[in-house]
Amino acid sequence: MVATNGFDKDPERAAMAGRRSKRGKSRKKSLEELLELAAPISAIEKVEKLYGELPGKTNADLLSAILVQQALGGNIQAHKEINDRVDGRAHQAIELSGDQEKPALIIERYKER
Repeated sequence: MVATNGFDKDPERAAMAGRRSKRGKSRKKSLEELLELAAPISAIEKVEKLYGELPGKTNADLLSAILVQQALGGNIQAHKEINDRVDGRAHQAIELSGDQEKPALIIERYKER
């Protein structure tokens, strides 16, 4: 039996999970395109009034400046987000033990609806 996550049988579920939208573009690609657009002037002015001049004028630059300022202000979640993006997420160590003659077998079952 081959383990499956259900995406091969349900394109609607695949679209919701971010693989492809109904228009054929991935959610990630859509977000990347939106982040590269120039940020609205009113938003740039508001952020620059609070934090000083931005290094760039895209939506990504705007969000990055806000995130950094929140982290500097003591927001732990913002600090963790920056660390995850810059340094990569910390790996979790997993230790498995047991009989080496009879290794554990994990099977994910998929129930068709």
